[in-house]
Amino acid sequence: MANLDSNTWYLVLNGGSSALRSGFPNPPPFGSTFLSTPNSTQSAELWQITHPADDSTFYVLRSRDNGSGSFKTVTVNSTCTVNGCNSVPRMAPTVDDSARWSFSPWNDGTFFMYNKANGSSWHVDVQDNGSWLWMNSNDSIAQTGQH
Repeated sequence: MANLDSNTWYLVLNGGSSALRSGFPNPPPFGSTFLSTPNSTQSAELWQITHPADDSTFYVLRSRDNGSGSFKTVTVNSTCTVNGCNSVPRMAPTVDDSARWSFSPWNDGTFFMYNKANGSSWHVDVQDNGSWLWMNSNDSIAQTGQH
């Protein structure tokens, strides 16, 4: 389990070469999440990671750019056909199970993320284009986009 300070704004990195970024809210407070070149001065790449008041196991993530009422969630996406995905991370105004995340360690000093609504068998991963995120059910080995 990760030890995170809720008073800190974090860059969430994928192997150091890309950072988690919140997309443009459309309409607010909704928006996409994807990877981009790390830049610690971009508020869309700064994340507050804290436990919700009723859950000490999972975390909620909000970007500085999207404000206090928008959280990283997953949503079912029946039109997603890339790599067989069935849900995608996005920003939404909820703190239900779709907005609760766990950071679990691989054995190499990095962490993978999974979502309470999807369960621990689905990890955040990167689609083949290198920037769009999806939930991957191949959790038998560390995937290249799961860091």
